[in-house]
Formats: sequence, structure tokens, C-alpha cells
Amino acid sequence: MSSLFIKVGLHSYAEYERLFEEMVNGDKESGYSIKSTNLPYIKSNWIIFQKVKNSVALIHSLNQLLLNLYCSYTRLVITEPWCTDSAQNLPVLAAMEMLNPKR
Repeated sequence: MSSLFIKVGLHSYAEYERLFEEMVNGDKESGYSIKSTNLPYIKSNWIIFQKVKNSVALIHSLNQLLLNLYCSYTRLVITEPWCTDSAQNLPVLAAMEMLNPKR
């Protein structure tokens, strides 16, 4: 992996979720400093993130499309845990990724 990606914090979805949870729980060992003004957003987004993750259901036609992909794709998502849009969208992208047999 490029040193640039490591420097800016490129993580897998699972790593991002783990770091997100550490931020919510106030784990200082995550290595990320959190502005106190962002903490309420991070905590509320964790709840949203978990609800979406546990309830995402892709429509049948999208399932079929993803299962029939002939190549793999790499998705680069630039976000922070305080971003409500990513709390709602990342679990859906992860569910879509699980259906791509070429991943």
C-alpha cells in the first residue's frame, strides 16, 4: 500500500468500523484526536450506522446485477465518522461489496 494512503488513513471497511467504535467509546489509543464539537455527531452517527448496517436490504434486481459482475471494483470513500451521509451510506456500500463475487 502506498505510503500516502497510510499517511492519510486508508482503512478497510472493517478497520473503519473498529476505529469509529473506538472513537465513540472514547478510546484514546485509536490515535485520532477528536474535536469536542464533533463528538456528539460521532456518537449519534454510530447509532445511525448500526441501524442501517443491521437493516440494509438490497432490492433483488441490484442483487442480481452485483452477483453477475465480471470484474472487481475498488471503492475509495473519503469520509469522517462525524459525517451523517457516510453513516447512512457506508453500510449499504459494504452490503453491495459482499455480493460482488470478484472482490
